[in-house]
Amino acid sequence: DRAAGAATALKVAGAGAGATTMVSSAGTVAGLSGPGVMSGLAAVGPGGAVAGAATLAGGAGLGAVLVLNNTVLADHQRLDDDERRARRIGRAGTVVGAGAATAGGIAAISTAGTVAGLSGPGIISGLAAIGATAGGTAAAGVAVVAAAPVLAAGALGLGLYALFR
Repeated sequence: DRAAGAATALKVAGAGAGATTMVSSAGTVAGLSGPGVMSGLAAVGPGGAVAGAATLAGGAGLGAVLVLNNTVLADHQRLDDDERRARRIGRAGTVVGAGAATAGGIAAISTAGTVAGLSGPGIISGLAAIGATAGGTAAAGVAVVAAAPVLAAGALGLGLYALFR
């Protein structure tokens, strides 16, 4: 369904854009330069820049899980048992997809850059490498890492639903 695909694409783009906007304005160094991104991530997270990236990605993923599980995959007593089972499996898939993509985003940050690990240079080089895949910088990397759980929740949850339907 093209309309559903377009709506999903807009939601994923919105999650990434929202994360970038939050990072650019949350820290003590404003903007999307390397120091601005690191400062913004540290301000967003409860324990530094790594926690900031996890908070943005996990929050976006949680939002997707809540929307999908309470609308498209919601349970209703009027549905037959096969449909209810397919929706239950789909709901579980949204949670697994969002969680795996959040963890995968942090792992990608730590390994993708020229400096491995989750130190300041490791984080910014990892985000820059991820952002380069989308034609951008570290700020684009933030957007990709934040949007991935939204996409994964939808893909896995709706994919499993369709498979078991």
